[in-house]
Amino acid sequence: MDQAPDRSLRKARQAVLDHLTDTDEPQSIAEIVAGTGADKNAIDQALHHLVDTSDVIIAAAIAGDHDGAPTYTLPLKPSSLAVVPPQPVGGVLVPDGFLSLSSAANILESKMWGGLPPPKPVEHIKEELGKKLSVGWWRWRVRARKDLRAAAIKGKLQVLVVAFPGADPVPVPAKVLKQLITSRGQLSDHPVPLPPLSVVKAGGGDEKLYALMKTGILIVNGKEFEAWCRSEGRRGKWPSQWPSQWSRSKRPEGRPSKRTDKRLREAVLACVKYERWNGRMSIPSLHRALRSDGLEISEDALSGLVDQLFDEIGDSRLRRRVKYVKTTKGQFLPQN
Repeated sequence: MDQAPDRSLRKARQAVLDHLTDTDEPQSIAEIVAGTGADKNAIDQALHHLVDTSDVIIAAAIAGDHDGAPTYTLPLKPSSLAVVPPQPVGGVLVPDGFLSLSSAANILESKMWGGLPPPKPVEHIKEELGKKLSVGWWRWRVRARKDLRAAAIKGKLQVLVVAFPGADPVPVPAKVLKQLITSRGQLSDHPVPLPPLSVVKAGGGDEKLYALMKTGILIVNGKEFEAWCRSEGRRGKWPSQWPSQWSRSKRPEGRPSKRTDKRLREAVLACVKYERWNGRMSIPSLHRALRSDGLEISEDALSGLVDQLFDEIGDSRLRRRVKYVKTTKGQFLPQN
């Protein structure tokens, strides 16, 4: 008895999808009912489910309305993205004075790590393939894009979306950005696949924003981005600023960070060089080796220092193999 409504609802969903596939333009509910011959209530339920699962989008924000009634259409397939709306080719969609997220991340990466010698893997590749080869260190790129996403989620940097050349960019709420799918903790220029429409609405968005994000590109204001970079640079925590901190004649007030202590950094690298420690060993063993040399640092700070050195140098011996321990509650927690 319970399966009959499910079968009828599935048939209504399939009928809606078939009808929208056969038509070339958005359809209103009345047009879908007339084209499928199904009951209006069943069509309403089917459309509500299909919109939530992103199989159907509300097209009123894109294609206008039909006498005030909402219209529905299928999401644009990759083969049709170059037609309506066009995909960004050579930055066509990025308005003057704005930057795509990837371009902003590349600028931030150069500011964060500029002036430092390239890590060993990058040096080896350039030696084998050519000195003029443009090769970057993926750890630097991931770090920059993670910081960019964190700033957007915290509201320090506004992210916008644009889907049409010459259109005004639309701001994306921070709660919506937090729900977007990431790759290695970073946002892509094209935020697809998207979460369900209900999630976007809960974050402060609407159908229009959802439709724009389906085919648009995420951007930031160039002047706002530069102002944020200057404010971050004043904190003096970028790796490119650490050598200048070591040579300061007048130290800033407050406890200095253990991670920027030149003696500790050189001591860790010496332990790796002379095979006293490597990433397959535990942090407590490195901590004991440093204490035997008269150097004091907490295990948590030492763990961060090792990860930081791997980011800068790229030496595979510094890459830690994290072990996970199962707790009494069945959880797996990392162990140093």
